[in-house]
Amino acid sequence: MFQSLTTSEQRSYAHRHIAELFAGHAEWLCSVDQNEAYSLHRNEIEISISTDRLMLSCWTEKGTRTWRLLDWFWNGEALAFHGSRKMGAERPFIELIPRTSASSITATIRAARQARCYRLAELASALEPDTRIERASLSPGARRGQPGRYARILLRRKRYRIAVTAPVIPTRVGAVDAGSRGIRQPAVFHPNRLQLVSPQRTRHGLRHLQQRFHQSRRKREHHEQYADAEYGRGWWGH
Repeated sequence: MFQSLTTSEQRSYAHRHIAELFAGHAEWLCSVDQNEAYSLHRNEIEISISTDRLMLSCWTEKGTRTWRLLDWFWNGEALAFHGSRKMGAERPFIELIPRTSASSITATIRAARQARCYRLAELASALEPDTRIERASLSPGARRGQPGRYARILLRRKRYRIAVTAPVIPTRVGAVDAGSRGIRQPAVFHPNRLQLVSPQRTRHGLRHLQQRFHQSRRKREHHEQYADAEYGRGWWGH
């Protein structure tokens, strides 16, 4: 709900609150009259009180613009104003949205995917009697520092190890099939069994990975005994 700016108390409160928001966010996305948004640094935005008017100044594609603010609204995600310029000849609608940093976005994505990875590990352990979770981590991301799309889970039953892999994001059939081609045999440990978990619609896309596991097993038979790879039968955590 928009708050009016007709009294000095309302203007003072709005000025203080908006200034605190600008101080708390370094980058903003600005849109005037719902046109294409552009990026602004907080140093390019100024909120001030002049002759009993609350004024907003910021850089635009047409140069610096200053508006008298008629009302304002903050919903926790975006600032919105109705402004006035040129003696009321222009009455634009102005939106300012705090821009979340890339590192914050990456951290949020990583936490969500890791949480799903843990849930899958707990479910896998519950479905495999007498096992405990030895490791539950994400695969490497497409770029350095980014979270991967697949869970890498290792269960242990005494000396017996079960490796479990599953996507932790909604996955298309083609993506699963393409991703499976990049799977290599773990260098640190060699599981006795590989459990593949996938949504029903992508199940056949993992056959290539199953074949790779069998091939790798045959190459290492003179070093270590492998059990057959099991083709995942259909448990999927949401």
